[in-house]
Amino acid sequence: HMPPVRAVQLWNDQNVEVNRWAKRHMDVSKMEYHVVRTEDLLDGSPFHFQALSDLAQFVGSSLSVSELCCSLKEEQQFYGSFEGNLKGNDQKKGVKSRYGKWEAKVAGDDELRDALNTVGADGLSMFGYMQAHSGLGGLTETEAEETYASKCAQITSDSCHTPPYERH
Repeated sequence: HMPPVRAVQLWNDQNVEVNRWAKRHMDVSKMEYHVVRTEDLLDGSPFHFQALSDLAQFVGSSLSVSELCCSLKEEQQFYGSFEGNLKGNDQKKGVKSRYGKWEAKVAGDDELRDALNTVGADGLSMFGYMQAHSGLGGLTETEAEETYASKCAQITSDSCHTPPYERH
């Protein structure tokens, strides 16, 4: 197999098995488990609000919807990674460069796309990647953007920096 196919097979095997293990053990061990597609937490993702809202609910956050909206209007912080000492805009590029690379890799290569989709089918389906423009909760990009707009339309960056929204 080609290296990209082996990489997707590894991703699929690990993520599918962790998800299945967690689901089997949640009731028995009182363990809680929440799936997050990290790319949904990036600035510009149509699923950003929904992913953040779901995560906040899962961890029992006391943030209001307005505070969640404000957090999406703030510039994302980079807290380091395996990329080393990235600064400024290079930080954002470094984080965002991890996502979407497969689209470029398979552009014009139907054989490779088919091979990746075949070996990764379980995980791609389980985590909402097989449905075009779909998030984990089954929302489409349009539905996710409409949810964000309906919840956050009145929230401006200026209103986020006045009490009660300002966080310390």
